[in-house]
Amino acid sequence: MSLILSFRQRVEIQSFAPFVMLILPLAAQTFFHTYRIRLKIFRKRYQLLFYTALVILVVNTLVVFFNQHFYRFLKDPTRHFSYPMHVMKELAAQLQRKDIVCIHTDDEKVQLRLRFYGISECYKAVLSEEPREEFDKVTIRYNKTPIYIGYVTKVRN
Repeated sequence: MSLILSFRQRVEIQSFAPFVMLILPLAAQTFFHTYRIRLKIFRKRYQLLFYTALVILVVNTLVVFFNQHFYRFLKDPTRHFSYPMHVMKELAAQLQRKDIVCIHTDDEKVQLRLRFYGISECYKAVLSEEPREEFDKVTIRYNKTPIYIGYVTKVRN
């Protein structure tokens, strides 16, 4: 159904996931059926196709599982493909270790993502990327590479 729509529109991958799950076994069955009926001398193209696809899948899986190790090769860690997911989860964990259960930040997206990890919004503490008076420094590191530095200032009432 999504293919019928204009290609200029943004198509979400979630729309195709059920169809892909249904078609993958059929595609594998067709590939192996086609591979079996060929003479051994004509199987080279199919073997090349199979091993190329297998290598690409293995490399993609390794990149997903070991993506945190790529931070050490980047000059700017914000350019890492999974930077937004890593930083907020680790930031929330560090704030909770410092007994901070609510915080205010000027960035609404950061505030929303911290709320997802259990840090609600209040004005008892302020999170910023620039140091203010009497701040606690919060540094998030992967493999000894700092990827985020934030400053928490507790507000006095």
